[in-house]
Amino acid sequence: MERDINHIPHENSSKQLTADECSKLDGIRVKIADVKWVSDVSRYKDGLELPVGQEIQVEKVELQSYPFGTNIIGRDVVCSTKYNLKQNQDGNWTVNLHEKSSTKKFLTKYKLDKIVDAKDIEVVLIAQVKGDYNYMTISI
Repeated sequence: MERDINHIPHENSSKQLTADECSKLDGIRVKIADVKWVSDVSRYKDGLELPVGQEIQVEKVELQSYPFGTNIIGRDVVCSTKYNLKQNQDGNWTVNLHEKSSTKKFLTKYKLDKIVDAKDIEVVLIAQVKGDYNYMTISI
């Protein structure tokens, strides 16, 4: 079989939610399947944006839902939300418990003592529709 670049089939593999799908899923309750500690990069340090092209490594906690949506939008989707950890003076990464932090708001809303306790709790998802970028996030 000869390979021809002009005849490669295209599979619809977009995981991007449409604005309509987001509105249908807005307010849905789902359970958290996994709580992970992940590394990421950031363009911000101590609340200030770094110069263009500079990034620092940061640590976060990622909450991921069980698949949901098949009976509403005809396909399974998974919601993943990340919460920043903060680095203390010793260089260790800790959960940010400042009253304005999103992590503290999450723990308070869902009545949790520790972020690891989020596994298997039920949360409410809200739709975020921003131009061409649509997604679901955990309501805090």
